[in-house]
Amino acid sequence: MGIIPPITDEGKAKYLNLPIFVLGGASSVGQCGRPSGIHTCFLCLQHMSYSVIQLAKISGFSPIIATASHENTESLTRLGATHVLPRDLSPEALSEAISAITTQSFKFVYDAVSSKDTQELVIHLLSTGGRAAFVLPLQVESTREDVDLVEVYASTSRSYNVELFRNLYHQTLYNWVAKGLILVSSAVLWRHSSCR
Repeated sequence: MGIIPPITDEGKAKYLNLPIFVLGGASSVGQCGRPSGIHTCFLCLQHMSYSVIQLAKISGFSPIIATASHENTESLTRLGATHVLPRDLSPEALSEAISAITTQSFKFVYDAVSSKDTQELVIHLLSTGGRAAFVLPLQVESTREDVDLVEVYASTSRSYNVELFRNLYHQTLYNWVAKGLILVSSAVLWRHSSCR
């Protein structure tokens, strides 16, 4: 999506006061934004709670708006979401709720649902030059040439991800967990201990 990752000094807090929207914030993908194809004990990361939202917080995004069911509101807020909207709102109601939170349009949207309806909504919400990441293939044809739409494929086997994953896994992640910047669920700790 062109975001400078927060694992670099340049990326930390770079996106202050810039809104980001995460559809499906409590889904397994929204929770993790997880890479596939990891063959180390970092398979544990697939259980890390809500890292898309947490990484957005470290990057300085605000507001961080997510959709989720009501029972996930508290946990998403604890991990960095500034606003959690009901996942079952119609696209029209969702758009209206977002307008009440921010008057800014979105330069970045992460769609962990990637249904036809959410993809159409995302395309509508993006500002000129905006970028959206979808976890599933595009189901709609966009007539907008002023936005970038990408499908997420974050495998460590891809050459363009090697340095990013190396820095994240071997240097940054442990420090973030130790400092409380990334919160890890007990399920992650249990799985990690079972990987040894």
